[in-house]
Amino acid sequence: MKRTDYAAIASRYDENPIRHQIPRDAHLDALLAELTSRPLLALDVACGTGNYLAVQRAAFGDAVAWRGVDASEAMLARATEKNPGIELRASRAEALPYDDAAFDYVTTSFAFHHFEDKTRALDELCRVVKPKGRVRILNAEPRCMPRSWAYQLFPEARIDEEKRYWSADLLHQELERRGMETSTRIEITMKRRDLAGILVDAERRDGSELAILPDAEYARGVERIRDALRHDPEATIVEQFALVEVVAMRR
Repeated sequence: MKRTDYAAIASRYDENPIRHQIPRDAHLDALLAELTSRPLLALDVACGTGNYLAVQRAAFGDAVAWRGVDASEAMLARATEKNPGIELRASRAEALPYDDAAFDYVTTSFAFHHFEDKTRALDELCRVVKPKGRVRILNAEPRCMPRSWAYQLFPEARIDEEKRYWSADLLHQELERRGMETSTRIEITMKRRDLAGILVDAERRDGSELAILPDAEYARGVERIRDALRHDPEATIVEQFALVEVVAMRR
């Protein structure tokens, strides 16, 4: 299966407004209330261009000390610009360059499906978290969002996505097998969107579900959108998104 080339995407990755809709991480608030040591040490795995890091750093200040890793040097370069003073390293999730039980909090957002050896990556996430610390995995759940705009307009993408993503049930089960106390939530949202706006997103091709499509399949999907807009410039569709969040405490 084709891999997402983040060296090619990095320069336009932050143009998508959704990449800046990042809330304060409530799990860190809970850990700060629970644990007495300061600062908490936190790791963002597959930190990308550093948007999550920048938001949490501003929100929590000196109460949390951050580290970040990403496999893409191009993405890390952008993350460094936004997060001066944070230690960022080039590393794959399957071989984190940290000691056992080094972190109070380990998080990865919308990246687990990219990890080539997911079993090894999960071992690593659990290895580097301290007892009573938390591992948080945030991702989409393709099986719960058949009306995603990408799947409606690029139907081949859904087939690839279901191969790359672990189901929420599997992820929960594998964390429990590693001795983690685990909770999982799935949040499904639906909204109507202008097809013209979706075309802008599709032509940017910065999401991995489109980036990994063969060019011919991608081109067919773009033409579907353009054809619909030629018939009705005000066309809309209802789109669906399923967010899965798995949080596990190391006993």
